[in-house]
Amino acid sequence: MVEEKQDMAFVEETDISCLFAFTELKLLTFSVNGRPRVTPQDVTKIVENWPRLQYLDLCGTPPLGQTPYIDHTHPSRILHGCPLLQHLGLPLGQSGCPTVLSPSSRTYALVASPSVQSPEWLRSSDKTSQN
Repeated sequence: MVEEKQDMAFVEETDISCLFAFTELKLLTFSVNGRPRVTPQDVTKIVENWPRLQYLDLCGTPPLGQTPYIDHTHPSRILHGCPLLQHLGLPLGQSGCPTVLSPSSRTYALVASPSVQSPEWLRSSDKTSQN
């Protein structure tokens, strides 16, 4: 039983840098067992290489006991650099979150690390579509 918990605590990370060669990318969903390693440098590359991105989901498997490499400031950088983006899913450290994200026509799915005191999923969606 102890071995199972140790195995579950390890989540393999995948380097996403090879994807930056696809500069016309409009949709990317990361759906494998594990999670992408998303660093502040990757955020810069996302904005530079995928300006026409409409859907980005890099959540993968939520980090188990691992602190994500990016924090609450990085989704804002992506949203400003990718104006067509309608969905954003990122593994995220929760320090200072979620006040930086204001409601709009976009949907955000942010996976916070269980190693910090925060809800696992924070969601913001368009409030005008609910009226």
